[in-house]
Amino acid sequence: MSTLNRIKQTYTELRKIWAPQAQRQTGVTREDILRAVSNVVRSHYDAASTNRLREDWPFTSAVPYTDIMQSLPKLIARSRREIDNNGIAKGIRNTLSNNIWGEGPVVQSQIRFKETGEQIKKLNDEIEYAWARHCDELDASGQSNFNIWGKEALDTIISSGSVLINRAPSEKTDYLKLCYQMYEPDILDTSKDDQKIYQDINKPADQVLHGIAVNKKYRPVKYYIKGIKNPIPAEYMRHFYIRYRPTQVIGVPWLHASLPDLFDYRQLKEDQLVKSRILADIVMWSPNDAGLWGDAAKNDDGNIPWEPGEIIKSKDKPEIIQAEGDLNATLKPLVDRVLHDACAGAMTSYMAVSRDMDGINFAASRTNLNEDRAGYKVIRNWMVFTFCQYIWNNFVYQCVLEGKISLSLDQFLKDPYRYTRASFLFPAWDWVDPRADSDAMINTYSAGLNNLKEACGKRAMDWRDHVDQRLDEYAYIKDVAKEKGIPEEEALKIFIGDNKNVQKTAETTDKQDGSDGAKKRNEN
Repeated sequence: MSTLNRIKQTYTELRKIWAPQAQRQTGVTREDILRAVSNVVRSHYDAASTNRLREDWPFTSAVPYTDIMQSLPKLIARSRREIDNNGIAKGIRNTLSNNIWGEGPVVQSQIRFKETGEQIKKLNDEIEYAWARHCDELDASGQSNFNIWGKEALDTIISSGSVLINRAPSEKTDYLKLCYQMYEPDILDTSKDDQKIYQDINKPADQVLHGIAVNKKYRPVKYYIKGIKNPIPAEYMRHFYIRYRPTQVIGVPWLHASLPDLFDYRQLKEDQLVKSRILADIVMWSPNDAGLWGDAAKNDDGNIPWEPGEIIKSKDKPEIIQAEGDLNATLKPLVDRVLHDACAGAMTSYMAVSRDMDGINFAASRTNLNEDRAGYKVIRNWMVFTFCQYIWNNFVYQCVLEGKISLSLDQFLKDPYRYTRASFLFPAWDWVDPRADSDAMINTYSAGLNNLKEACGKRAMDWRDHVDQRLDEYAYIKDVAKEKGIPEEEALKIFIGDNKNVQKTAETTDKQDGSDGAKKRNEN
């Protein structure tokens, strides 16, 4: 009889014998039995079953605060420790940080006329000049500019789950009286948390979670900071983290799912080192009737100290326990599996972190790289929407207040959105075969499937600046050619290049390096 049929039969028998008198004596009703049995009988999802095969699978049904609160301090501490002591963990953080933020974006103001949609060049130029001055001074500690400071913020988010930035006026900056202080989430005073948290998310209330006072919509109102009596209003403090659940108000370290694997990796490596040292300590025995293993050879603990490769002489042959020497056969597959799981849990691939291309062909590596970069773009867009745009909005508003640009406060307050539009251009990633990608870009541009804005944007350049620069170069080359008596056609070859010579040089390079690059490009 199947388990399901057995449960149904038991339930039927219980209904027959469960008299109303017994219900009054025990307080257990037929409905109670029905609910208990239906939890098993009506389980539609296998992952939710609680049979004997999955009875040791733990689960919780709590709000985000309850799930995170008790674990967060330990998660942060272990995440930082692994990054400080584990090369793979540090490699994961650096891989994410370098690909998501890298050298930072080039920021361009995008203020346009309402009527025509054309950019207001004068105002955009003023704002971009002001930004060039301000981005070197926005760090209150004076240690970083915007691009370096942004990478520090992302590193903190990866290792600690979130970062807090306090906006405050400064009298020490030369240009704008505006700078920021960066804090790790440990600075939040969790002793202010409400003792009775609403468990019903359908009836939210004003409360303090993780040291953050939130309103009924879970929007931060103020932040309680350790050592500071009065909380800092959310108007001045900003909290950056990736939210995975709607009522979550603090982030968790990005390595949280990988920490067990990272710790196991370090333990496996340590075990291998211990085994190798045991092998190195194996001694050679030589018989000797004189018996040199006397009390004089023993140390204070009563043991005989051995040195690697030492020859021990004794009357009786000692029993040597030799460690297993073939470690790679059993250890390497296990270590590889652990590292793959650790990298996958941290939103990147093992190949991207380890640079291990053993057994990987060109097509597979590029497919893997495309998947990684798709994930990086999602997080980069989040950084632009939350972090970059927040810093830019404050900057433009401060410029208006201090009269750094030709825009009045009344004009700005009528439509702040219009005057804070900007593009954050990150350099495109380079491929292993840049010439093939350059050819593809030229072909799509010639076919009308691409444009200068998109092509220049991938290189973090403004297409208007690019056109102006090219025209300046063209005019300069023509003037020099005329002055030196060089035909204009020859001068143009210097400006636009000779396509035939370029193609010839590329083919020669392929033959010289032996890579057969053209064949690989055609195959893939």
